[in-house]
Amino acid sequence: MPDVPGADGVRVSLKDDGTMPTGSFKARGMAVAVSRARELGARALFAPTAGNAGIALSAYSARAGLAARVYLPEIGTESVQSACRAYGAGVVPVRGTIRDAGNAGRAAEAGSGAFEMSTLREPYRLEGKKTMGYEILEQLGPEVPDAIIYPTGGGTGLVGMYKAFRELRALGLTDARPRFYAVQAEGCAPVVRALRDGAPRCEPWSEPATLAPGLLVPAPFASERILEAVRESRGGGVAVSDRSIVEAMAVLATRYGISASPEGAAPLAAL
Repeated sequence: MPDVPGADGVRVSLKDDGTMPTGSFKARGMAVAVSRARELGARALFAPTAGNAGIALSAYSARAGLAARVYLPEIGTESVQSACRAYGAGVVPVRGTIRDAGNAGRAAEAGSGAFEMSTLREPYRLEGKKTMGYEILEQLGPEVPDAIIYPTGGGTGLVGMYKAFRELRALGLTDARPRFYAVQAEGCAPVVRALRDGAPRCEPWSEPATLAPGLLVPAPFASERILEAVRESRGGGVAVSDRSIVEAMAVLATRYGISASPEGAAPLAAL
């Protein structure tokens, strides 16, 4: 990406997963996780979602012949609800945040036999997400980035790429140790706060608010793993305003011809 605002003298590359089958990187994790769930005998799956994960779960469940139910915040997710229903999934709007949706889903599905597919509550979405790290090495060759700046809500992608580079080093395929930076919204930044305070885990963020639904995760379930990945790699955390996210979306659209979601534009806002 040439002439990136705020990045003079720095080479910036964009990992665009908008071409994934369901339009986002969430397809990576759900493709693996749903396939493995079917292999292990699951017949029904459920998950809370703020958007893209629910769409991916619905699509891959339909392809696998499994029932799917998604629990999601009722406000601001109307288009997601329509997409999930189009794939045949059951849709349950819940008042509150994705944390509330997760609690509601687990309560409703208790004893149903459905398997939960929430972020890092099962091991296989991580295995799909780590392919982003593999592809970075494959696509950029020996010039692996010094830093990877990642929009962080639940954190599966960041932890997955951290795992990928550990595996690649163990296999002798690279010596690269990219620094990982977690980007969050100023209105919901539990990871950034924990990094700043030197805390061992994230405490729930009170009154979370941001226009980026995928970053509206007030209490990441695997916060200890996220913090480990950032700290061990000598990275950091950055909180950005909603206004800067909107400005970054405009830059990506008008300068580079990329239609990015608020989450996808957040790393540019962090530069």
